[in-house]
Amino acid sequence: MPRVTLQTIADEVGVSRQTVSNAFSRPDQLSGTLRARILDVADALGYRGPDPTARALAVGRTGVVGVVLTERTRTALVDASMPLFLSGVAAELGRHDQDMLVISGAPDEPDSPSDGNRIRRCAVDGLIAFSLSNADPLWHAMTERGVPLVVVDQPRTVGIGWAGIDDRLAARLAVAHLVGLGHERIGILVMRVRRGGVTGMLTAERRRLGEFPVTEERLLGAEDALGARELAPVGVWECATVDDVPAGVAALVELGVTAIFAHADTLALAALAALRSRGVHVPGAMSVVGLDDAPAAAAAGLTTVHQPHEHKGAAAVRLLAEPSPGEVLLPVDLRVRASTGPPC
Repeated sequence: MPRVTLQTIADEVGVSRQTVSNAFSRPDQLSGTLRARILDVADALGYRGPDPTARALAVGRTGVVGVVLTERTRTALVDASMPLFLSGVAAELGRHDQDMLVISGAPDEPDSPSDGNRIRRCAVDGLIAFSLSNADPLWHAMTERGVPLVVVDQPRTVGIGWAGIDDRLAARLAVAHLVGLGHERIGILVMRVRRGGVTGMLTAERRRLGEFPVTEERLLGAEDALGARELAPVGVWECATVDDVPAGVAALVELGVTAIFAHADTLALAALAALRSRGVHVPGAMSVVGLDDAPAAAAAGLTTVHQPHEHKGAAAVRLLAEPSPGEVLLPVDLRVRASTGPPC
């Protein structure tokens, strides 16, 4: 059976091809009677509307914005803050009748030739880079696409729009809270500092070679707060994934820390669970503070630093629409709850 096209319907109705096209895409150009007749004929012939790919090529726009993640999608969504961010992106895109394409990252396959290809072949009007390593092949492919590009969190690059928080300040607030309570032996949990992360105590050499500026900023913020009292972290444990948190907690407990600062609530919540399983009372024997204020933080009584995830997503979309996008710095504030108290 021959393929039904706009011209097929036009011949059947006795109008021009453009008139049929207007019935689908510009209905205000036709009378109600004529449009209804065209749609009836299209329905009878089994035609459901113009090919969206062909339409995108014709108008030069897809109506889709790509959000590129640093993690595999299934891993990224484990972070309770990610749905909030994506909700902010989707809500703002919805106001402009646009949709979102989530593009999975692959941090543990840094040499995969498909990484850049995923960016090169996706049909989008713009791209939002969510917390990528500055050495990620996806990042380089994004900068080569020639479509509007905005960065969320990292890598912060001159000439490219950026939305994020002052990560150094956020970490300083978290650790200053612990110091203010009287803690002097404080341990830190961080996510990997390089793609294909390892698990164990963070070494000076590995830190020097770090690929994630946000991690370094949060370490500097913690050191700022400790340095004000001439203190230093007792230990910094790098987690390749959240599954490595129990080992990190065990190592920090062995070092005799009285408080743990986790670089993200995902790590902090896992630390609370690990401490419970070891019979360590929080906050009596150990205080824990996170960073993010994920939805589960309040229910868990986690002291953390709040950042506005949904506003961050919306800000990134708005920046995409600007001819010369600048930077949006969002506020942070400490939320004190039941997971922190004075040392015993």
